[in-house]
Amino acid sequence: LAWTDYEGDGKFFIEIEESLDRKKFIITLCHEMIHVCQFLAGVEVSELSAYHYEEVLAEQFYQEELGGSINGSLSDLNED
Repeated sequence: LAWTDYEGDGKFFIEIEESLDRKKFIITLCHEMIHVCQFLAGVEVSELSAYHYEEVLAEQFYQEELGGSINGSLSDLNED
């Protein structure tokens, strides 16, 4: 679905499959950004950690940036 490459000088390239719906795109972007943070912090890149936190970050983004409620659900992200 996606991958992240370090290009040097603190720059990263994230490629995400274009066919994803909005919900999956946001979750996937959060997952890849966790890998960026892991790399910058100098810790081992962990898929388990990225999978653990991806929906937490996506839910926070949805609430803060897309106007979701505190009790909002990621299922609401499917609505365009």
